[in-house]
Amino acid sequence: MDVRETPELHPARAAKFYASLARPLLFRCAVASALCLFLMWICFRLPMTGMLGASLPLQAGVSLALLLACMVAALDVIAVGVRQIIELTPGAESLAAASALLACVDAILVLFGVGDALPFCAISAVTLTCALWSERLTCVALRRTFTTALSSKTPAALTSAAFGDNADRSLIRVDGASLTGIVRRSETQNICQTAYATAAPIFLACALLLAVAASVTRGLYFMHTFSGLVAVSASFASFLSFPLPFAITTRRLRSSGTALAGFAGCADIGRTPRVVITDEDLFPPGNMRFTEINILDVASVEQVCASTSCLLSAYGSGVSVLFDELMSRRGYRVLTVDEFTCHEGGGLSGLVDGARVLTGSLGFMNLMGIRLPRNLQTKNTICTAIEGELVGVFAIEYIPVSSVQEALVTLLRSRTETIFAIRDFNITPYMIRQLFRVPTDSFTFPSFRDRFGITADGADGDRPIDAVFNRSGMLPMIEATEAGRRLFAASRTGTILSLVSAAVGMIIMFLLCSAGAYGTASTGNVLSFMVLWTLPVLILGWGQSRG
Repeated sequence: MDVRETPELHPARAAKFYASLARPLLFRCAVASALCLFLMWICFRLPMTGMLGASLPLQAGVSLALLLACMVAALDVIAVGVRQIIELTPGAESLAAASALLACVDAILVLFGVGDALPFCAISAVTLTCALWSERLTCVALRRTFTTALSSKTPAALTSAAFGDNADRSLIRVDGASLTGIVRRSETQNICQTAYATAAPIFLACALLLAVAASVTRGLYFMHTFSGLVAVSASFASFLSFPLPFAITTRRLRSSGTALAGFAGCADIGRTPRVVITDEDLFPPGNMRFTEINILDVASVEQVCASTSCLLSAYGSGVSVLFDELMSRRGYRVLTVDEFTCHEGGGLSGLVDGARVLTGSLGFMNLMGIRLPRNLQTKNTICTAIEGELVGVFAIEYIPVSSVQEALVTLLRSRTETIFAIRDFNITPYMIRQLFRVPTDSFTFPSFRDRFGITADGADGDRPIDAVFNRSGMLPMIEATEAGRRLFAASRTGTILSLVSAAVGMIIMFLLCSAGAYGTASTGNVLSFMVLWTLPVLILGWGQSRG
């Protein structure tokens, strides 16, 4: 579908726009498909009564009439193709339009007794019908994408970026993302459209040269040969390699509140080798709680809680949500933090309201020389020391979620490198193994300073959106990642098959026509050849329905 350089629509308006296009397209697709069935009946020489079964000119005339009707149903495809040729920027639509127009000319010649082979009207009609279905599938997929993106007031987004000095890009979740740019990004050309922008001029030039070469001794057959070469170059898969799997993927992801930002989004996902997991991915809000809070008498409860909360909030730890709720519930004031430092030992330090504060794990407290009680619980605790003396211990319970376990298992089965940029000191590889019952040997756990840098860079909301999801937790992000990779692989494979089938078909057509084997290069045989090359693309597309 041709996308004009116009101001970007709001996703709500874009969803309505594509919905309004999809409804009439369904009727046109149905009409064109019915016409193709009649044309295929003729080209495969199935039983026909009366003169139609015995007269080639009459068959050509009926085929011409049916093709013209199909061209009316796909008039926008013809218009786009002709415009591309006039502007010297041919694409897949140009091949479809040229194929239809040349088939009409060939049918007229046969109708007046010039030539003894059935014109390629059926192939041109099927190509136009595939182009119509491509438009229909694209409209439906984009409507689903924008509707899903709007289903949450605060959607999360999947974006990719190179963090720090590492050149490899990584995927990371960004909460509260803006939907600005998702419409334009979803409307960008897919891989097959880009490929045919280069291949179509080559195919048209080669078709003309090969037709001339094959018709040197058979001048009356030039138009039939030229028509056949162009018809076989307009692969059916060129219109279906991305729209079909895209539409099926959007239908499957819609139930989980996830949407991919068109081909641009799935291409970014497919080319990005790593995914970053953060605190909120493993333990969404509501899956942590305090089990015990011990405040020593050397400091006030408000000072200890506020100091701990402010340091954790400055660091961006996932557990800071609990302390924020505690601060709000008790009405404690927010304190200022200066000289904030993240330590490799799993802890934080800073000047909080003028006092030197340390917050971190038990191991960090031992490392910093803080004296700890002998009977202190060592599991899932956050300790706070003020001016070198322990003042508070917070015991936290982490509640595992089955959907997170499912996402971790999916990551283990995939080839994606997983980076755990977890800022919570309590979430360790051992803890993940114990709670979620999955091995962690293949996961990467950077140093605490690197984790801080990775997630700080990932919080930048200005990067292009690759996918959006309106559910919390890790599973929607991993579903979007896996779906994007599969969609990118399917569209890339389909594009390659489309180009190869067009090139191979043109070579075979040239050899047969050069040898005068027009019976072998019949419309029925060429149509069968093109359908067989399209079957793998259809299988790849329908395969996206499996999660």
